Amino acid sequence: MPSFTRRPSAPAFAVTVTVARFLVISLALAAAPLIGITGWYMGLFANAVCVVFAVALVTRLGL
Repeated sequence: MPSFTRRPSAPAFAVTVTVARFLVISLALAAAPLIGITGWYMGLFANAVCVVFAVALVTRLGL
């Protein structure tokens, strides 16, 4: 009986998380000016969004 809760291999998981993190940062940088964040604070905002993404990922997957 196949297991549907099997995790992907470590390299595939690492690539998936890296691509997802890149997309989170890109979307945060694209959205920042739309909500009034400019300049140096755009990077700070993207970093904060990336931290929230990491916390959610660790919490959800139990890493």
